[in-house]
Amino acid sequence: MRGKSSFQGKISGYMKARINKAKDIIRLLTARVVEKGDATFWQNKCERLTVQLKAEEKKMEFTKKNLDKINSAYDNLLEENDALGKERDGLEDRIVIVG
Repeated sequence: MRGKSSFQGKISGYMKARINKAKDIIRLLTARVVEKGDATFWQNKCERLTVQLKAEEKKMEFTKKNLDKINSAYDNLLEENDALGKERDGLEDRIVIVG
């Protein structure tokens, strides 16, 4: 006895086969989760990891801001060093050796 199918045609047959395979995979994965243990454990673990991820993202953002400040200070020091080097070169040119 054939049951009714809402899918029609050759392409629909392929779609139906793929959907049935997907259903089988979902059933298999669900069975594996049930075998592994309590689903609430995994939900809680997921929530904990999500909280940790958000905390690490905040730390990374804070570190990035500090790195930007350090890079800016470094660039300023390089500019100051260049200016002092040019000033030194100018002073060396003005020194007269008396001998």
